[in-house]
Amino acid sequence: MREHFSKLKSKVTKHITQSVSTAANVFRLHSGAMDVVVVRQADGSLCSTAWNIDVGRDASLSPTSYEEGVVAIVIRSETVASMKIGQDGRCFFCDGDLPSIYPSPETLSAMGLMPGENEAVFEISGNQSLFEAAASIFLWDCDDPVVVWDVDAALLAP
Repeated sequence: MREHFSKLKSKVTKHITQSVSTAANVFRLHSGAMDVVVVRQADGSLCSTAWNIDVGRDASLSPTSYEEGVVAIVIRSETVASMKIGQDGRCFFCDGDLPSIYPSPETLSAMGLMPGENEAVFEISGNQSLFEAAASIFLWDCDDPVVVWDVDAALLAP
């Protein structure tokens, strides 16, 4: 019985692993960007949630665009910052010694964000390619009241 259970467990684990891998590959096909929240701290400095921007295989990029690997962050028709594209298509900032999905406070300050919602476009453009993903960057003060809802629309915390 124990041997039968072990074989069954092995088969189930293998099936789950293959399913997760397949799902991950499907998601990597698609490009996109998630909204970002930037918070102005009491001392005036800025910090943010993670910047999740993915250049998927659905982006029709020329080899040159991918090799250069720079995504411009455009707010109000002005390029305010840039990110690099990693081998896996995920974008990151090069503000410090290590790549990060969190920009430095200096980079955030240089973006000229306005309080509330800022519409942003993440783009690569060149002679033969164009990648574009849109997201909102919200600038909040640290004492702004916030209500958070989860996917099921249940109240989490005020």
